[in-house]
Amino acid sequence: MKTLRLILVVMVMPILVWAQKDSAAAKKPDFSRINLTDIKWTRAEGGSFWFYYKPTQYFFTTQEFETRTLDNADVLVYLFEPGYYLLLPDFASAKLNVENAVEPVTSRSAVFVRRGVGANFYIIDHGLIVQNLERIGINTARQYVFRSRSSDKRYWIEESDFMAAPVSRPVGILSE
Repeated sequence: MKTLRLILVVMVMPILVWAQKDSAAAKKPDFSRINLTDIKWTRAEGGSFWFYYKPTQYFFTTQEFETRTLDNADVLVYLFEPGYYLLLPDFASAKLNVENAVEPVTSRSAVFVRRGVGANFYIIDHGLIVQNLERIGINTARQYVFRSRSSDKRYWIEESDFMAAPVSRPVGILSE
């Protein structure tokens, strides 16, 4: 009887381990083929949210994305692996535990966000706010050029976006 149990354990255990490994790997989406409109979010208590890929019910971990809350309380998300910005619109007024769609923003590594009328804005690069911006000027292509004194990286913002972009609406920009 003991031998039969041992044989069963030896035969069944590898099958169980193989099945668990396969199902866990199948949940994570192939980011090269991901459809961004299949990413959903659900607001949770305390200002947090669940962020997931609906077809496989894969929940993103906090190591896979960076978030920024905009002045209008919408949340901007930068997904590291596909390198894409997504917007969680109407975040503050979203009902708890109700599935919501994301708004794809851009696949550029940097975005420009106007904070209000005038020169109030910020640049977000790979999900992080760029510090110590210095205005270089405007080039012949009618792009405002800024440089980060911290990283020496340059950013180009189209004049039309710089002058008239809607408040709290991220716009993809060129960067080095």
